[in-house]
Amino acid sequence: MSRMPHTPPVPPENGREEPGFPFFRVYLLCTPERVPLLPGLPAFDPNRIRVIDPRSLTSDLFVDAVNAVVSGDPKPVPRWALYDCAETTGVVVGCLDHRGLPVSLLAATPTTVEGEWHTFTLRAHDPGLAIRTARLMVDLTRPRAVTAVSPYRGGSIDVFTMLGRVMLVTAYTPAHSEPMSATIRVHPGEERPTGGEVLTVDTRREEALRRLQDEIESGDRYDIAAGPGIDGLLSVEKTDAPSRGDA
Repeated sequence: MSRMPHTPPVPPENGREEPGFPFFRVYLLCTPERVPLLPGLPAFDPNRIRVIDPRSLTSDLFVDAVNAVVSGDPKPVPRWALYDCAETTGVVVGCLDHRGLPVSLLAATPTTVEGEWHTFTLRAHDPGLAIRTARLMVDLTRPRAVTAVSPYRGGSIDVFTMLGRVMLVTAYTPAHSEPMSATIRVHPGEERPTGGEVLTVDTRREEALRRLQDEIESGDRYDIAAGPGIDGLLSVEKTDAPSRGDA
């Protein structure tokens, strides 16, 4: 496997970063026929992108390195899940360090609704890099909406709130292997409406999550105002305002 030569990081001009973030190179694990379907790709510097075909024999060592990013997880995502659910149907994106090794990843696949993507397995070596990687996915796919499932403990809800408005689809998710997880719908670039009733939910208590889920199933809608901190407290705000993307 060839390694990319070391290039010193280039500071952003005027304090702003172009798509792809010049401090890091970008990799895409994606089949060649799907690469042109990424609408934001033309905005990226091609010299800073490495595309790996997951169906090629030469991808083996690189995929090993990608999976090493999640190897420390208590329940690391299996290789087949990334391959079946993202690499051949959508894309796995992430950042490369100066040695050409992956230091983050986010899997994304398009849904049957045009302009909508489902993401999973956001992992990074540090929180700032996680935010960069999520924004990288948005820059590449230019989605109308993004869905994700995130556990409350050690999840990525806070990262997604930095992308735009986050609507709570499920507060308790019994069909998932981790029922105490939230299904969220993110509308990148959209501000969260305010003025509704704000609730604080202890995500460590199953009964509290089930109670909130009952309210959602009864027709109430909530936006996430703040993700759960180390105390496990989630702040949600009741809303009647539809998203621009859903209008």
